[in-house]
Amino acid sequence: MKLETIEELKREINSYEMVALLKACYNYFDIEIEKPKALWVPLTIMKWTYLYGTRTKPVKPLTAKAFRTLFDAIMEFDPDHISNYMKSQGIHRAFAILHYQQFYLQTAVHKERFSTQLKLYKILKSRYDISASFKKKTGLSITEFLKILQCMWLYAQMKQSEFPNTKITGYVSQPILDSMSEIFGKIQTERFINLLMITPLTAAKEAKKWKGTNATKYEMMEHSFLTLFPFQWFENSVRIVHPSVFNYTANYYIYDYMKINDPKFTTEFGARFEKYIQLGLDEININYKIESELKRSLPAKHKVIDFLIDDNILLECKAIEPKPLASINPTDDYVYSSYKDSLLKAYYAQMLPVSKFLNPDQENWGIVITHKHIFWSDYRELYQFTKDRYANSVDNIQLPPENVVIMDIHTWDLVINVIVTGQTTLPDLLKKARDANANHLTRKAQFDMQLDDFDLRQFQLSYLAEETELLKL
Repeated sequence: MKLETIEELKREINSYEMVALLKACYNYFDIEIEKPKALWVPLTIMKWTYLYGTRTKPVKPLTAKAFRTLFDAIMEFDPDHISNYMKSQGIHRAFAILHYQQFYLQTAVHKERFSTQLKLYKILKSRYDISASFKKKTGLSITEFLKILQCMWLYAQMKQSEFPNTKITGYVSQPILDSMSEIFGKIQTERFINLLMITPLTAAKEAKKWKGTNATKYEMMEHSFLTLFPFQWFENSVRIVHPSVFNYTANYYIYDYMKINDPKFTTEFGARFEKYIQLGLDEININYKIESELKRSLPAKHKVIDFLIDDNILLECKAIEPKPLASINPTDDYVYSSYKDSLLKAYYAQMLPVSKFLNPDQENWGIVITHKHIFWSDYRELYQFTKDRYANSVDNIQLPPENVVIMDIHTWDLVINVIVTGQTTLPDLLKKARDANANHLTRKAQFDMQLDDFDLRQFQLSYLAEETELLKL
């Protein structure tokens, strides 16, 4: 039977035992192959199993063939959605959908990512105490949480092929839990596991709380809610959903959790975000002016930016993440409405007027730093489908869209590192990126790919040294 509608998929899921469906998903996860897996398919099946799975005696047994039919139906669901974008607006816009669906499951983790989080959520201060709020809600300090997270992340990455003498099961075994309890304390370890774990009783409730597009037909393209719950109570044990899911958790759990659970978090995080970026500027010993200094050089009520570097590099911090609907259904209107107050504001309302007033006769550059990866690495495409909405869009000779790059906070750390280690300068790196993106053969989808030619093995950022030391296991 061919499953072609959402309702047919729901009914099919409802006809099998929940445990059998979840077990089939884990069997798919556990097979080690070189070819990348379609992880979003079993993650969708798991979510729909929690939401629509049978609570009564199943109608039929789940055979391997039946699971394959269900898997393929989700894999091939609505193929016209992406192909229509490819036909009407080109491969780049279609790739934006695939990027959102799949690339978050390829998130890299390095030990410095934990240090960055400790700096952001505990060490840096503004008007609100994020660390105290997190501890009140979870029973764990930021430092305790990150230490346990780091240790558990190392365990989650173990593969059977790399540790042939150790049985890797995908479960957090009791000996591992005992070891963690001995290192971090039994109560703290249990709090950590319970915080990141769903059970059969809580799964449906948590799945419903996840904010995506609110459109069921797009759910297989959305990020999985299991990034907030990388553990599942399954077969009377703690099961790790998948290492790729845990990678995302390791990078973004505190941010995602606090954004949902503390309404004061977002404003405070934005303030700390700017402070963090300024640490990088201090690290490379470059001349720059902060917002308050720039205001004295601009007319009253004139738009301003966060930093002006060497008089011609404008830097704006936008502590944002990809918007689900604009990522999955990236029409001009959805992209505009989703980013008009962040990415588009940064270029049209801030960088263009500031550069026009302060440095109109010279070439300028722009850097917009986001919290999470955004699909675009510069403003070329964003400019093309938004320019008609802004009166000043044609007046950009001093700062054309190809001169403005977009990168996330972790890429900013890498940029600072290659400069500190003497491998390039900030102006040279911006020119390199602009020239590479001018050619479709050398164009980079993400700014961090511009760093592939540099040696990134030696990480030497003094502003993370103390945090790295504190998190040593």
